[in-house]
Amino acid sequence: MLVGQTANCAILDDWAHHDNVYKQSSFAPKKVLYDISEPFRMDSQVAALEKTKNEGKERRKRKRPQLNCYVDPKFQQTCKHVVAVHADIVNLGQNFFHEKQEDSFKNNKDARAAANELSGLDALPCSSGQMSSFVEVDLAGSDSMKWHDDCCVLWRNSSNDCITVELSNSKYILPPRSAFILGDASLSRHLIQSSRTFDFILLDPPWENKAVKRQKTYATSFEDDLLSLPIDTLLAENGLVAIWVTNNQRLQRFVEDKLLAKWNLQKLARWHWLKLTTGGEFVCDFKPHYKVPFESIIFASRATDIFPSSTINCQKNLPEEFVFASTPSAVHSRKPSLNELLAHFDRKFSNCLEYFARYLLPNTVSIGFEALKLQNVAYFDEVCE
Repeated sequence: MLVGQTANCAILDDWAHHDNVYKQSSFAPKKVLYDISEPFRMDSQVAALEKTKNEGKERRKRKRPQLNCYVDPKFQQTCKHVVAVHADIVNLGQNFFHEKQEDSFKNNKDARAAANELSGLDALPCSSGQMSSFVEVDLAGSDSMKWHDDCCVLWRNSSNDCITVELSNSKYILPPRSAFILGDASLSRHLIQSSRTFDFILLDPPWENKAVKRQKTYATSFEDDLLSLPIDTLLAENGLVAIWVTNNQRLQRFVEDKLLAKWNLQKLARWHWLKLTTGGEFVCDFKPHYKVPFESIIFASRATDIFPSSTINCQKNLPEEFVFASTPSAVHSRKPSLNELLAHFDRKFSNCLEYFARYLLPNTVSIGFEALKLQNVAYFDEVCE
């Protein structure tokens, strides 16, 4: 949900957005997962801070050797820009952000515990990229999914209501007018058979990085696999493409220099998602040489020199640099929905496609090994009518 915006920034309430999607059902997304009231720290750091507070002593910082860590100048400039806009966001959210809690040492304990408990849910069945046959199954009016081992399936809830279905002894909530393929991203080639095109295509590739290697939360996607995706064929003439990227400058150059060129796209804008606590603080220390509390997303449209008849309406509406802030979910790698924010810039979509999805949205075909993951009823609270 769009809380507020200015020319250079905006604030989103992601929990409220998803709550609105399910407002006509008996479920609501677990709010505890968004109870991020203080910056994330190592438990040892929090224990040391609490000990210092209880003893009434001023904590002495250990002297560490000065490391000559190289930071890309372009990334340094981006960091300075995000930090500067943060002040505008805090001012914009005076009536939205909660009052900061002094000397709290919970370290977002409840949110982390809820996320850890959910991480143990059973894995989903998936279709391999080699599946040559393709069928569509409408689940409206059904209460279960019969898995097909021999073909790729586009599952669909064609109704205007949320429905609950069972798969592999687990129950999942499907938003209205949603569809999904459980399997490899390359299966999107089957969508070409029915001459489908999409006015918005979103990709959230599991880019390889150090944190992913340590946590081993999901398999990373090879860059060659991305280059082979049929984005050029599936994108409507005036469609918009958005690609989430890490702060790895090599990967950003790969997207801008190789990926967009392969798909016959031109870059329009680069926005930054700033992750803040419920009190408006950064969710982690701002250290450009190590870790920063923001991720970027690159927007692109068809290249005008290849598609001269395209009006590229989005080109004149999207600001080139923009910062939007929200409190993230404690669930790893869950990105906020951008639909309402893009609608503010006159980009309203009725036919969307998302690659590497982890949850479903109305009017969207979601593809990925974990496309149903966050639809498990365990991620929701049942509400009394």
